[in-house]
Amino acid sequence: VTAGLGYSIIYGVARSTTDMRDVMTRMTSDGDLSRRIKLQGNDEVAQAAGAFNHFIEGIASIIRQVNDNANTLSTTATHLSASAVGIANSSQAQSAAAATTATAVEGMTVSINSVADNTQDVRKLSEQSLHKAEQGNQNVAVMITEIQRVQDAVKLIAGSVSEFVEST
Repeated sequence: VTAGLGYSIIYGVARSTTDMRDVMTRMTSDGDLSRRIKLQGNDEVAQAAGAFNHFIEGIASIIRQVNDNANTLSTTATHLSASAVGIANSSQAQSAAAATTATAVEGMTVSINSVADNTQDVRKLSEQSLHKAEQGNQNVAVMITEIQRVQDAVKLIAGSVSEFVEST
């Protein structure tokens, strides 16, 4: 009787640990974090299996969150980049218009002496506007470069996360 009871206990522990090992091995080989160890009984082996299941669920949740956040960040960076390009195009059009205005005002100052004082003021304002538009263009160009760097970094992170998810 004692031998039978001993064999039954050893067989139960061996079967439970074999099940745990099999699930862990399959999880390692295929990266499927949805696998769980079947809980059998309430002994130490079953408690360890339950703790392992809980641990894997936590890791899977973290990976899902990182992946979702990386995708959201990538999408946002793409939208920001597109918006910055639109702003740059508008700023360049404004700069061209300001340059045309400055040229026209300069021509009028030569032709019309009777309004020379007023045209000088307009010319100065147009030049200031052109200068500010050029500064704006430079700032937007720097911003586009930085946004593109962020977008590249986000894509790299998203790729790394995807590779990590695929490898687990």
